[in-house]
Amino acid sequence: MKAYLEENRIIRTFPRETMIGALSYYLTEGISKHFQPMNANFGLSPSLTEKIRDKKIKKERMVERSLKALSDFI
Repeated sequence: MKAYLEENRIIRTFPRETMIGALSYYLTEGISKHFQPMNANFGLSPSLTEKIRDKKIKKERMVERSLKALSDFI
C-alpha cells in the first residue's frame, strides 16, 4: 500500500492483493508500450507464495488473501 502527500492530504491506494488495487497498479505501473485494456482477473494479482495446482483452491486462497488485505486496509 502506498501513501503519499498531495496538497496536504494523504492519498492512500488499495493493496495490490485486492482487485481494485491490482487494476489500478496495472493502469499506473504497467508497461505502456504493451498496454492492453482488460477486465479484472486473477492474473493481475500478485502470485501466492505457495504453489497450488488445483485452480479452485488457488482462487479461494487468493480471495481470502484479498479480503484480509482489504480488511487490514480499512
